[in-house]
Amino acid sequence: MYKRDDKSFPLTITDNQGTPIDITGDTIFFTVKAAETDTDANALIKVDVTSHTDPTAGKTTITIPKAKSNTIVGEHYFDIQRLHGTSISTICKGTFHLIQDITIRTATGQTGV
Repeated sequence: MYKRDDKSFPLTITDNQGTPIDITGDTIFFTVKAAETDTDANALIKVDVTSHTDPTAGKTTITIPKAKSNTIVGEHYFDIQRLHGTSISTICKGTFHLIQDITIRTATGQTGV
């Protein structure tokens, strides 16, 4: 992902056999941290998704607004978790690369800082 870009990641939550899981009423957590052991309070990016694209088919979208990626660049760690009732399960984890952008315009003909 490029710094200062709005980015959406469509996801389908499935079981181990690839069958979509009904995520109606669930919360999907997307968290990016500088170190895997950082607390959630020190997370670089946190997105909680409660409104899903097609929850009965396990479809949701994680949207990261540009304001959340405005100050960080480099390789970081992420995971996606599902809160179902009081049960939390990790969907996936990995590295999250935030790349320096070049153009810094907020509108046609304007230059941002």
